Amino acid sequence: MTIREAELHDARGIAEVHVRSWRAAYVGIVPAAELARLSVDEREKLWTQFLSKEERSTSVLVNQDLVVGWAGFGPPRDEDCDPALVAEVYGLYLLPEYWGLGLGQQLYGVIETRMRRNPVESLVLWVFDKNTRARRFYEACGYHLEAGQQDEMPFVEARVKIVRYRKIL
Repeated sequence: MTIREAELHDARGIAEVHVRSWRAAYVGIVPAAELARLSVDEREKLWTQFLSKEERSTSVLVNQDLVVGWAGFGPPRDEDCDPALVAEVYGLYLLPEYWGLGLGQQLYGVIETRMRRNPVESLVLWVFDKNTRARRFYEACGYHLEAGQQDEMPFVEARVKIVRYRKIL
């Protein structure tokens, strides 16, 4: 296994991880119709755009030539977060068959090390309120739920509650 900076040719692999992990992790959290509508082709287009821009950083976990996980971070999207002091973790996903092997911790460790090179004081991230697996993972990494920092992610059939976590470096 290797962790490296994502390259443009990784867009398809990242998209596959994105779709498969959402479909496995968010059953009962995200409406089933939304999960069924996810498209690797559409996500690949999105990832090609993301990887073409320099404001985000994405690392991939690669097993031989197969992208099996990714993690991304960059400037915070929330207006109450000063981009000079705060960075945001946009996501961390692994193919389901790689869950529970400690690889998420390794991937997260690499991106946190990279984030610490920036002059930021804290890291934030958003997670589905009902995603207890992810919440336990981020809490084990030192994140704490921010009181009063919640929102909803709109889907066609429902709005799903999300909560923000913060880690002071």
